[in-house]
Amino acid sequence: MPENVGELLETNQTASASPQPVAVPGEGAISALKFFAWLDLIGGIIGSIWVWAELGTRRVPGYYSLTETTPLGIVIGFAVLLQGMFVCALFLVIASIAESLIVIRKNMASK
Repeated sequence: MPENVGELLETNQTASASPQPVAVPGEGAISALKFFAWLDLIGGIIGSIWVWAELGTRRVPGYYSLTETTPLGIVIGFAVLLQGMFVCALFLVIASIAESLIVIRKNMASK
């Protein structure tokens, strides 16, 4: 029986020593994919706000301060927003699948 914590930790480390994990190519691509996913979401939000501000309303001819809502501008704004959300979700799912595949490859290589 070990008498101090150092001996106990040393015993556990030697018993569970495993080979170093093998480097798998593609780990940097996952972080780039996640970055572009969030960038696309932010761009979709900003783009939809811009579309709503620029195309969502127009001035009524003959009146100085009267504006009316343009349905086409509102629909395009929602389309830009939904595109940003769906592409972000798609990229994050692809990144998650890639991370899982890398973990599987590392486990198979270490056996």
